[in-house]
Amino acid sequence: MAEVINEDTGLPPECPFCGSPGECQVHLVGCFDMTFGECNNGALWSQISSFEEAISKAFAAAFSKHTIAKWANTDIQNLWDQSFAGFDPDDALPYLETRPFFDLLRSTLIGAGAIEYRGPLIEDTGPGLSSLIRMLFAEDPDEAVNRAYTDICRALAL
Repeated sequence: MAEVINEDTGLPPECPFCGSPGECQVHLVGCFDMTFGECNNGALWSQISSFEEAISKAFAAAFSKHTIAKWANTDIQNLWDQSFAGFDPDDALPYLETRPFFDLLRSTLIGAGAIEYRGPLIEDTGPGLSSLIRMLFAEDPDEAVNRAYTDICRALAL
């Protein structure tokens, strides 16, 4: 993975908790590659499949009822709308569209105490391969991820 830098300053972002440059391994919740749809590093990295599975199962259960689901959480509703635009009922689980999935994760993690780095972050791995990056930090990243998971499951009524 190439170095993530602030596009305006040319410097790596600083952790808002300890001031360390780059991907602080103590406070990093997640490093979202918005261009290629990946979550690299941080406490979320090892848990992201749990979020995907919980959401996909809730969506599949709602879809199987043949009703139009209306979710109170607007990020969940947006993810539902975009994920089911091309859903094949023969598929076991719906494909979660990356951008609205990441929007849901980011907003829920921020609600759980994470702080988003403010500034235009990029990862430049070569010509035509630059990525838009979003980074979230927390005093206790594992706690923020666990709380976000609980909040999403509650919003999905799991």
